[in-house]
Amino acid sequence: GIGLAHVCNARGYKLVCCMPEIMAKEKQNTLKQLGVQVVLTKPMPLKDPKSGKPNMGHYHNLAPLLAEEGRKRGENIFCVNQWQNTANRAAHYLTTAPEILQQTGGKVDAFCAATGTGGTIGGVSRYLKQHSPKTKVFLLDCHGSALYNWASTGDKGSEKVLAGERWCNKPKMDPGSSPVTEGIGNSIVTENMEGLLDYIDGARRINDADAIRMVFRLLHEEGIFVGGSAGLNVCGAVQLAKELGPGHTIVTVLCDSGFRYGSKFFNKQWMEEKGLLQHLPPEHRVGIA
Repeated sequence: GIGLAHVCNARGYKLVCCMPEIMAKEKQNTLKQLGVQVVLTKPMPLKDPKSGKPNMGHYHNLAPLLAEEGRKRGENIFCVNQWQNTANRAAHYLTTAPEILQQTGGKVDAFCAATGTGGTIGGVSRYLKQHSPKTKVFLLDCHGSALYNWASTGDKGSEKVLAGERWCNKPKMDPGSSPVTEGIGNSIVTENMEGLLDYIDGARRINDADAIRMVFRLLHEEGIFVGGSAGLNVCGAVQLAKELGPGHTIVTVLCDSGFRYGSKFFNKQWMEEKGLLQHLPPEHRVGIA
């Protein structure tokens, strides 16, 4: 959303973003500061458990619904639909993946990344397997998501739910949840994820304790200020590095900034309520109040 906001400002477009109200306040405020109309939605499943009908108030479905209503009023509206729009995947195939090979001199032993829309890993995995076939690719996932089970077993599940104008397969969900990460994990197989299993070699599930420890380790030991999703990605990269041993090149993506998690990660009450503070060593608790 923030990237789109900059593009829209540069080109003179108005942007409306639908997002869950539980997303970090910093992200909501940044969008508003960039002139975006932010529409907050209540947390809800894609399908109403009682009626079995699609929840049109879910942010996946609300955005195209608002776009359609606008078109009926004669407005010139385009719904980006980043989950189902494969331009997302294509952008990473055409830019991110070639950059990875260029910066590593063509030597990448493994690439790993978590995913929400499927764009990054969908595009990068395709390119790497075509231009560097020996590179291993792993999908990373958090608790409370269905992607690890899908990537590990190949089972998409028999149920389909409406998400962003597309009926998507709904694999078996992990029963947990992840307060640490935002924007990754999913309950569905998006259009950007279709065919992904042909280009990955496996999946890893990273728990919140490891992810939050990595966030603060990177901050205090490496001087890199990242968010929970990037912390999870680095955890996966470290796991792979230990498995492969010295002398291998592992690539991941630092996909979010810690500046957007201040109200959570540096809020002592929030960290204690989520059971996360106990996982940090005392020297890494500086600034948490």
